[in-house]
Amino acid sequence: MNIESLAGLATVVLMLGIPIIAIVTSHQRKMAEIIHKNQSGADSQHLAQMYGELQRLQSEVGQLRDRMNQMELAKDDLSQRLATPPMHVRNDSGSGNGI
Repeated sequence: MNIESLAGLATVVLMLGIPIIAIVTSHQRKMAEIIHKNQSGADSQHLAQMYGELQRLQSEVGQLRDRMNQMELAKDDLSQRLATPPMHVRNDSGSGNGI
C-alpha cells in the first residue's frame, strides 16, 4: 500500500466515521434524557404516593387521638359516678300517709 491509497482510505473512513459517531452520541444523549425523565417521573410519583400515605396516617392518628379522648372522658365519668354515693329518691307524691 502506498501513501496515496492510505490517504484515500483515511478520507473515506473519516467521511463515514464522523457522521456515525455523531449519530451514536446523539442517540446516547437522547437515551440519557429519556432515562433521566423516567427517573424523575418515578421519583415524583413515589413522592405523591408517600404524601398520600402520610396524609392517611395523619388522619388515622387524629382518629385514634379522638377515640382516646372519648375513652378517657368515659372513664372519668364512670369513676365519678362510682365515687359519689347514690342519692335516695324521696317520694313526695302526697299520698296522705304521713309516715
